[in-house]
Amino acid sequence: MLRASVFQSVFMQSPIGEYLLSPSEDPVILAVNDCVLRSAGRSRESLVGQRLFAAFPGNPDDPGDTGVPALRSSLARVIATGLSDTLPLQRYPIRTTRPDGSEDFEERYWRAINIPIHDAEGRLVCIAHRTEDVTDQARVADALRSSTDRQTFQLNLADALHELESPEEIALTASAMLGEQLGITRVTYVEVDDVSSTFVQRHWEPRGSEPLSTERRRLDEFGPEVIATLRAGVPLVIRDVEQDPRTAPHKAAYASLGVRSNVAIPLIKGGHLGMVLSLQHDQPRDWTDAEIGLAVDVAARTWSAAENARAQMELRDASRRKDEFLAMLAHELRNPLAPISTAAELLSLQPMDEGRLQRTAAIITRQVRHMTGLVDDLLDVSRVTRGLVNLEESPQDMKTIVGNAAEQVRPLIEMQGHQLTLALAPVPAHVLGDGKRMVQVLSNLLNNAAKYTPPGGHIQLVTEVDEARVCVHVKDDGIGIPKDVQPRIFELFAQAERTPDRSQGGLGLGLALVRSLVELHGGTVSVASDGPGKGSCFTVTLPRLPEPAGSGQPASGPVPRPKGRALDVLVVDDNRDAAETLQLLLESAGHRVRIEHDPFRALEAAVAQPPQAAIIDIGLPAMDGYELVQRLRARPDTADGVYIALTGYGQAADRAKARDAGFDAHLVKPATPDDILALLERSSRVDGR
Repeated sequence: MLRASVFQSVFMQSPIGEYLLSPSEDPVILAVNDCVLRSAGRSRESLVGQRLFAAFPGNPDDPGDTGVPALRSSLARVIATGLSDTLPLQRYPIRTTRPDGSEDFEERYWRAINIPIHDAEGRLVCIAHRTEDVTDQARVADALRSSTDRQTFQLNLADALHELESPEEIALTASAMLGEQLGITRVTYVEVDDVSSTFVQRHWEPRGSEPLSTERRRLDEFGPEVIATLRAGVPLVIRDVEQDPRTAPHKAAYASLGVRSNVAIPLIKGGHLGMVLSLQHDQPRDWTDAEIGLAVDVAARTWSAAENARAQMELRDASRRKDEFLAMLAHELRNPLAPISTAAELLSLQPMDEGRLQRTAAIITRQVRHMTGLVDDLLDVSRVTRGLVNLEESPQDMKTIVGNAAEQVRPLIEMQGHQLTLALAPVPAHVLGDGKRMVQVLSNLLNNAAKYTPPGGHIQLVTEVDEARVCVHVKDDGIGIPKDVQPRIFELFAQAERTPDRSQGGLGLGLALVRSLVELHGGTVSVASDGPGKGSCFTVTLPRLPEPAGSGQPASGPVPRPKGRALDVLVVDDNRDAAETLQLLLESAGHRVRIEHDPFRALEAAVAQPPQAAIIDIGLPAMDGYELVQRLRARPDTADGVYIALTGYGQAADRAKARDAGFDAHLVKPATPDDILALLERSSRVDGR
């Protein structure tokens, strides 16, 4: 028979941890083997003779620690039944001592079986508590399970966010899904103004979503180290606000939000802290690497989806505004076409007396001028916004600029019965700029005020001057501008809603042009309005010249045109109506005119009888105007003619191309009769013509 020492050696050297416990629901440790000492990191003297649950207490701060009650129940079943009782995989953290002497709980997982030990008479004398530390296996299984759960969550998140169009909905949905996945108290989506070091936040909580807080709080309430970490773009992990040295001095601020533990994921935008995704719990929490990684991933996905949604919203808004603008453009172009068409019909129906003929011609002229103005506005905005305008800069006196602008809009102001008040600073105010363009800026603003102020309104133009700047304010008591429109009022195609009758007219391009021109001058323009019916104030701010300077070139008055000699003129245009009306105009001025609609026939006609001048459309079929003038210049008998391009293309590049091809002048359709006749008259005086 084996000696007792052999049995003792088997017990002590077993690779499975084993305790001998007194038969009680609060047992005393009678013996432990070496495997227990290695697993627990304890000495035999510190355990033997101690009550089991005093030596291995539960963690009172961890609601997930159910090890003690589970083991008590198992021991009670062994005592009651006299049978062995097996515990499945059990989470049972054990208390450990840190190097600094403080205590903590280390995460452990165990499998255990409690076996009753009876004496010869069948009395229960002790309980063998066998344990196997399966922490490593449990962590591997948990990691696999977490990985699968994370992938499933990410797929569900992607599906949920894909259907949403609003950045706010995206942030709230992602926050709700993350909060439910982790089982935490709150997820907060924080919008940060890093310049003012303040923030506002939107919450998800289990009971539902909260609206965006109207209260703006300061970042420094929550600790300088916390804010420095976030501004560096580093995720912040706080397991216990009251114990962490970075947050403990500021725990009252966290308590006001019901936060005891926190993970914050920052987003850096343009070098500044822009947003923070904050995971918050009302109890201390040992955030795992998997939870932190999931939060980082959700933050990245959410911000990417929100930015895409915001870009899509902006594209839809821009497309809508473009469509509205095109509809408005069609409306504005149809308006003058109606009286032009009617006038043309009248001219063809019956002979007219001189008075009616003059009135009809005046209508056509006035409406063509209006259409030309619309097209010029479009082209001007296009040139300016694409940076194709060269400013002719010189020192400008703002008093002169203001006076010229006021004079331009005076007819409209008087027609509307408005009162215009100019309040100019008494000190000299000079800026460096293009006088014509600066007058255009102020006249556009004054025109805007006159159009959108009911008859009999009041308009003020006020200048303010300091050492570095000149400010011009254009104020009115008109219809005002809604708050939601003001941030984009200077954008192309953007304007406030107007009434269906569109009695104000125009394309609404003036403010886009104003901003572009002001910025070309190194200035800024802004708008302020308290809303509909409250009037508006536009402010232009320009850099002031450091020293007084002379005013810009004075505007020259009209110069009388001396009469020239009659010329032989060839008109080449495939638009028959355009060619014939131009022929009538030139013949009425005394010129001899031939017209051709085909460029090859025009070339033949010019060779047969060289013209003194030719007005040539660029957009001809088969051979464009550039090639035609090059062929004419190449022939000795037509090389010296005066050639004028007449085209709908008016960019600087178009003018340069016409000049390089051999044209003497470039006119943009519809050219005014005065411009055409003036060119021919100058031509008739060259070399005695």
